[in-house]
Amino acid sequence: MSRFAKRFTGFSGTAALMEDLGNALNNNPELLFMGGGNPAKIDEAEQCFAKHLQHIAQDPQALHKLVGEYQPSQGDPAFLEVLADFLCAQYQWPISAENIAISNGGQSAFFSLFNMLAGDDESGNKNHKKILLPMVPDYLGYADAGLHADMFKTYPPKINLIDATFFKYTIDFDALEIDDDIAAVCLSRPTNPSGNIVTDAEILELKKRCKACNIPLIIDLAYGKPFPNVTFVDHDILWDENTILVVSLSKLGLPGVRTGIVIADKDTIKRFSRATASLSLAPSNLGPTLCKSLIQSGDLLPLIEDTIKPFYESQLQQTMTYLLEQIEAAGLNHPQLGPSDLNSSQPRQAPLKIHKPEGAFFLWLWFQDLPITSQELYQRLKAKGLLVLSGHHFFQPLNDANWQHQHQCLRVNFCQPMDKIKQGIDVLIDEIKELY
Repeated sequence: MSRFAKRFTGFSGTAALMEDLGNALNNNPELLFMGGGNPAKIDEAEQCFAKHLQHIAQDPQALHKLVGEYQPSQGDPAFLEVLADFLCAQYQWPISAENIAISNGGQSAFFSLFNMLAGDDESGNKNHKKILLPMVPDYLGYADAGLHADMFKTYPPKINLIDATFFKYTIDFDALEIDDDIAAVCLSRPTNPSGNIVTDAEILELKKRCKACNIPLIIDLAYGKPFPNVTFVDHDILWDENTILVVSLSKLGLPGVRTGIVIADKDTIKRFSRATASLSLAPSNLGPTLCKSLIQSGDLLPLIEDTIKPFYESQLQQTMTYLLEQIEAAGLNHPQLGPSDLNSSQPRQAPLKIHKPEGAFFLWLWFQDLPITSQELYQRLKAKGLLVLSGHHFFQPLNDANWQHQHQCLRVNFCQPMDKIKQGIDVLIDEIKELY
């Protein structure tokens, strides 16, 4: 087995996630699927996509360009111009088409970016550069995208209790160090899995530190602005030539078109495009063609603001209302005396806390003093027909085996119809009651 095969063909959090997703969507539709990142089926959005696809299919020239031509490795020049104009109008970023490249999905974009910036240098120096994740939990796919397993470094967050039920992660800047071995800093915003939106002040501090070290700050906007903008708190998206933004069409409702968008300085875009040529010749035409049509028609912004964002806001409100009702009914928001505490006058903390949901379409649940690991809890729930995702995957590559918080969390999505979500919550609460 090659070193490459050992690195990429074994078990990983990403592989486990996609296996569960494929099984739930294709082989076992009866499963209560609340684990993966597949966006919700929104009929109004799919009708909009269908309208534009039909229009493209009825135009022989457009259809040929869609299915019968390779585009340049950077992406369709016409789409890059349209997208650059759109982003300049929305955010006043000083960019042009030369600042944008297309990839076959966000995951492939990160594979190219991480391995362009970090790893062994040209001399084969084994003290290779690393990607810094300033806090975990963060997207599990990052740590699986490096050619070297030890190409990432991270820190645990500060855990700020908001009240008896909610908490929020923040970056521990007192502990954070950007050494000479760091090639870039990367985070998702909103954060997958917690729904955390790292504050504007935190972003500005990261930008300052990255600029001082002459390294880029990579921000993954898969769930945020400009699309699908599934965000619930105000925040700014700032770009400069020391910032690399990665955008995706997947969470707009188009995961099947596999389209990622990289926005960076012109030199990075040139190198990224050459990597695309080597790895896959050219990006897919479908996503850019459809997105260009949505932008030029004026349909994109109304679709986001009037359909997609309100849908997820409603899903979140309904899910939170039902979950909090069930938590209260089960007594999981009150201090509990467990078996080991019977002779103690100090009750332990309420066992279930929720990260403040600020964006994306997940709830991040923290079970304090969980008597089993989150992976064991995931397996028990799966046996009862509920698919969630064990939180431990999202703490890679944290090197702190003693920090129990990483084994006490679950990611739960709220993309399914509400009757399915309520069934899933019922299964989860029953299981937690048994454990506590």
